[in-house]
Amino acid sequence: MSRLSRFTAVAVVSLNAVVAASQRAPSFTPISLLPVDASVNELAVTGDGNRVYYATAKGEVLFYDRKTGKTTHIADGGRMWDLTVARNGSVLAFSKGEEADHGEYIWTVPLEQTTGLASGPMRRASMIPGDVPALSQDGRMLAFARDDSAGQSLVVLPTLGGPEHVLASFLAGLEVIRWTPDAKTLYFGVGAPRSNLALAGTVQRIAASGGPATILAKTTDAHLNLSADGSLVVFGDTIVGRTLVVTDPNGRRLGRFAAPPGLIASGWINGSTLILSRARHTWREHIYDVSTGASRVIADTIDRAAWPAWSADGQRIAFCRFVGVCTQLVVMNKNGSGGHAINLRQPFGHGSLWSPDGRWVLYFSAGLPSTAIAVEVETGKQVPLATSARDIHARWASDSRHVLMVIHAPGAAERSLSLREGDLTGASRVLLELSSNPGFNVFPVDDNWAVVRRGADKPTMLEPISGKRPSVQLLPPLPGFFAVPMLSPDHQWAAFRRNTQSDDNTKLTVIEVVKMDGTAHTTITPSFVVAAGETVEFLPGEKQLMVVESPQTAKRPGVYLATIATGDMKRLFSFNRTGDRYVQLSLSPDRKSILYTSDDSLPATYATFDVSGFLKSNP
Repeated sequence: MSRLSRFTAVAVVSLNAVVAASQRAPSFTPISLLPVDASVNELAVTGDGNRVYYATAKGEVLFYDRKTGKTTHIADGGRMWDLTVARNGSVLAFSKGEEADHGEYIWTVPLEQTTGLASGPMRRASMIPGDVPALSQDGRMLAFARDDSAGQSLVVLPTLGGPEHVLASFLAGLEVIRWTPDAKTLYFGVGAPRSNLALAGTVQRIAASGGPATILAKTTDAHLNLSADGSLVVFGDTIVGRTLVVTDPNGRRLGRFAAPPGLIASGWINGSTLILSRARHTWREHIYDVSTGASRVIADTIDRAAWPAWSADGQRIAFCRFVGVCTQLVVMNKNGSGGHAINLRQPFGHGSLWSPDGRWVLYFSAGLPSTAIAVEVETGKQVPLATSARDIHARWASDSRHVLMVIHAPGAAERSLSLREGDLTGASRVLLELSSNPGFNVFPVDDNWAVVRRGADKPTMLEPISGKRPSVQLLPPLPGFFAVPMLSPDHQWAAFRRNTQSDDNTKLTVIEVVKMDGTAHTTITPSFVVAAGETVEFLPGEKQLMVVESPQTAKRPGVYLATIATGDMKRLFSFNRTGDRYVQLSLSPDRKSILYTSDDSLPATYATFDVSGFLKSNP
């Protein structure tokens, strides 16, 4: 499984991780592995803990000698990740992206054992694409995960070159591979099968000479760590509010412990001492108090997170977390406690819409066509509701049993558009259908009404879904693209973001605020591009808006308070967000707090943990 950063493999999301009541709290020792100003994507540490090799965002690998304090260049040439070093310090291996074929291959660098410096140039060790390399402790053998059409295979070969032997193949990605000290056995983690990403991954072992693999454990976190002496295996027990499990080589559980918030298990030194680390780059969930301007972190995660949302009662939050090729729906209390993660069968695209009764969260799968899927929070049950050739927009009906969805029909009628009502059995019926016409669109308001625009030269109307009630004109014919309207909680007001230049949501530069009875209309022109997604909300009194700047045009998008009558904008705060066009900030039901996701740069943190000592004190 490809990893641009090994730090994304294991996450600590809850700030309230709980140790088993029968155990003493573990003791972690802070350690300085690298200079404070070092830019680190990943690292690998030799067995004695004195030599640290690390990859940077600039596409290079550096060596830091903790005894001398010197940093030395080892390799460069593009994206490099999955760093691993032989325990005897004889060779370094890593995955490297290739520009020519956009593939990933295993590369090695021979090292001088007395100094830790490179003793020769880097060379490509694998002839076929793959990642997650693992070196035997003496550096003579190399294992890696070969990329297959439907998954990955575990392959071993001599480090200096030779025939490649396939030990096992899987319809899933391999998370990590580790050799035993005698190089006779490999331990490895297998992710959820790509045919059903909701299933658990597994921790397995296999003889290096071949034969069947043995499953030792099932887990949502298959990124295992094998101690240097081969006596202990550590992997994640749960993901949210999680503990790390310690087993013997046969998978027998010996104990468990809670890792500090934000730290992940990332290697071993001196036999049974575990290294935990937090990278400089981390995703976190925040709550901002509109009245005081204070912000607090409620969820600390290493993996990419997105689309946070408040439950209707304001007591819980949900967001998506991306773990390799898998995505999870994370649900927790608003203070960060009581969290759990649900593996999603289809990759998350956007959404996080809570049902009014708080039982379900609706999301939309990634890619096109896209499927609307309702997830039952308590059981993890997942119900596909409808599939669309384009992005789906939806709202829950007031009974929490039905969903109103905007669907683009696939195939020849791709330009047809319908408003459908789906229920939690997967059945649906058409409420309103529009024929093909440039600029047409429909958005559900509630069980009875929808906003309809029947063409680029047509007005925007509030139309009844059923019955013979009169329609209401909300906006005259206006050029450009209209994003999904954002409604006030009482549905008396709506804010339409508009791209006046082209037919997409990349440059939303105008906000049209209208009263839903057609009696008021105000145009706001921000000095910035407004973000797509759930990024405009009405504040109490419906005289102000929360407006979010697009991350495509700003490195640190701003969150603004807009006065509707005057168009004046006041910046509340800025946050870090990279690579996303869609940004969701969620205003709490009482409209006093803003829930948002940021990808923050923090000081790298490292600690050690004596696992054997902990087990002895907690028999």
